[in-house]
Amino acid sequence: MVKTDRQTLVSTNSPRAYQLRTLLPNYNMERPEQILLSKMGIGYLYLDEYLIFREMNRCAERFLGVTAKTLLDRQWFVICNLRPMDRNNLRALYDFFEDLQVEKQMEIKWTVKGCDRYLLFKSVPLECGSKNDFYVTIEDITVPKMLEANIKQMDRLSHLGLIASNTAHDLKNAFTCFKGFLQMEKANEGGSKSEQWHQYLEFIQNSLEKFSSFAKVEQQNHLELIYPQKPLQDTVRFLQGHASNKGIHLYFEDQDREIPPVVANELELRHVIMNLCINAMEASKQGGEVIVELDYDSEKGNVKIHVKDEGCGIPKVNLSRIFDLYYTTKKNGTGVGLYNCRKLIDSFQGTIFVESSAMGTIFTVSLPAKKAHSF
Repeated sequence: MVKTDRQTLVSTNSPRAYQLRTLLPNYNMERPEQILLSKMGIGYLYLDEYLIFREMNRCAERFLGVTAKTLLDRQWFVICNLRPMDRNNLRALYDFFEDLQVEKQMEIKWTVKGCDRYLLFKSVPLECGSKNDFYVTIEDITVPKMLEANIKQMDRLSHLGLIASNTAHDLKNAFTCFKGFLQMEKANEGGSKSEQWHQYLEFIQNSLEKFSSFAKVEQQNHLELIYPQKPLQDTVRFLQGHASNKGIHLYFEDQDREIPPVVANELELRHVIMNLCINAMEASKQGGEVIVELDYDSEKGNVKIHVKDEGCGIPKVNLSRIFDLYYTTKKNGTGVGLYNCRKLIDSFQGTIFVESSAMGTIFTVSLPAKKAHSF
């Protein structure tokens, strides 16, 4: 069977093929499989055993922004000179084509007519007898990359909104408590203020630092072995001025027994208890009681912190959602307080759950007990 010029052109590396490519640069050189790849939006390059470009389809021309005449019958490194690119991209492209002996892939930023594209190169080495041929496919992944970038940006904006909401919530609680603290100190002149002032300022500083840490990679909390009695006592003492202003009795009980240490971030544990106590006081009527109770479940090996109030309780329909982000039943609530509490307790490998009835509500924080010097 005699081959046509077209068949000779697309299927051989003969001088005749080179002559036809030179004389007919716009001739359709694609075989059916190359056309299929083009229809699928996949570029195709074929290099012989000497790493000389021998074939490319129209899709590859479009992605690279060049005609076949620019690459065909030339050594592989000519592709590195097609477009100006930064050193990292150039190095990646050079490394990719320099060694096509193994299957691999590479993403690269490619500029065509002033527009940036992201291309995915994949190498497919084929051994045919004593010859090694190399095929490279090219996919335009610009749209997925842009979508990924947009999703990351949306996540960052959402994160920023959450940080802003958390900080506003924390500062509102802190200033409310500080107001009560000042009034209590005014009525109790001569009391020691330095420690409470230090705790308050540390809390404010921690809240404000959440903004500055937004642009940084999120790091794990600094956890340490702590005994929970003192942080709880200090938090309750700090809140008593606010409780007194509302006509509520706030107590701390530790069952007069030795409580083992837990692994947590002390400042963040104070933050959790402060949120739970403020919620309990807001749910309580004047003259009511809020009790912070510390206990140890020796059978399960858990330290438990209970925050109890005598309010009207939480409706059952709301119980399953109270830890959801932005869910709130308060008129001026932000819906981040309990969400943030659960997130912090999770980071301590603990749990937080709630029981509620018409007689009141109990929030329980359970943390794994540790042995001293075991962390």
